[in-house]
Formats: sequence, structure tokens, C-alpha cells
Amino acid sequence: MQGGAVTCKISECDEPDVLDPNSNVLGNKRKVGDKFLHSCNYMTGISNTSVCGEDGQWSAQQFVCPVANLEGKLFMIYVKQNNEYWHFDGGHPTLKAVTSIWQPSDNFVKFMFEKQVDGSYKIKSVAMPVYMYDGYGVAGAHASVLNGNDNTDDDHMCYLVSRDGQDYYRIQTKATGRYVRLDSDRYVSSKYNIIDDRSLFELVEV
Repeated sequence: MQGGAVTCKISECDEPDVLDPNSNVLGNKRKVGDKFLHSCNYMTGISNTSVCGEDGQWSAQQFVCPVANLEGKLFMIYVKQNNEYWHFDGGHPTLKAVTSIWQPSDNFVKFMFEKQVDGSYKIKSVAMPVYMYDGYGVAGAHASVLNGNDNTDDDHMCYLVSRDGQDYYRIQTKATGRYVRLDSDRYVSSKYNIIDDRSLFELVEV
């Protein structure tokens, strides 16, 4: 009896990758012909479908959620929940934090978004040449809130900015993916990582 070549047929694909940090992957079946949906967080009508092929690969390997084009513009950052705006306390002798405790009309309430090569942004005070750093979970950071004391140039100083509807934005710390929010103590941080109207911001160009 002569033996023939045995061909193994692929029956399913591996778990699909999240193709964009601002997207979700929806689906729970991975057999040939099954589909997964890639959809953008908080943005309707923007999606792509991956199909598990007979080669064990997903059909769609590229998917990008549109993010805000904020390069080189100056903004005041308003919180939807209470319409208070970010203030950088650059004159504080110890903790130069971002809060809404003070609501003046000066350059300490104005911020510039500097786009990085990977599409994230650094957020810089207009009043001082200082970048906002998210110290949450960082050993040795001055505080667990957004501040201008820590000057470590890493992904805790970079933010992903995505639209949420027509007029509002969500801001995530690139290092952790956590959502930046105005907490009840009126400090801005990613401590609670809650998606609500306190983490929903209107960027008003000035």
C-alpha cells in the first residue's frame, strides 16, 4: 500500500489583533469564515470586518480610527460635566498640577498639543515650556495626577486623543491606555479610568 501526502487543513484563526489603540474587536468565533468587527471607540459609523480565511489569517490587517488634528493649535480644555476648564498651577512651590480649582483668564489655562511621530500628543503649557505628565502608577513620580514637575520623556507624557461625537474628545495616557478625567477633588488624573462626562472634554481654540 502506497502512502500519499497528508494535507492538514486549517480550521480556525488565532485571536485577532487590536489594530488601533482607539478601537474594539467584537466577536467570539474563530473558525474559517467567521467574522470579527473592528469598531472605533465612541465614534459611530467607522468600522471594518475581518474574515477568518482558509490560510488561518484574518482578511483585514489594517484599521485606523480618525483622531483629532490638533497640531500647533492653542486650546482651553473644558470639562463637559461642569464646564470648568483645566488650569496648570505652574506657580505652585511644590506640586505644579493640572486642576480646575482656579479659573483665571491667563496663559496658565491655555495648552498646546504637539503631535508625535506615532500620532500621539504631548500637552504643553502656554504659560511655561512644560509638558503635562501623568504620574499615576509611576514609581517616584511627584504625584498621581497630571503635573509639570516630572520631566521624564516617556509614554506617560504622551496622550491619545480621539473624538467622541461632534464637539467632544477623550484623552488617554499612551503608557497605560487609561482615560484622563477631572476627579471630584478637581485634579486631573487617570486614577479612576472612568468614562463619563468628567472625562469628556471640549477643546476651545484660543
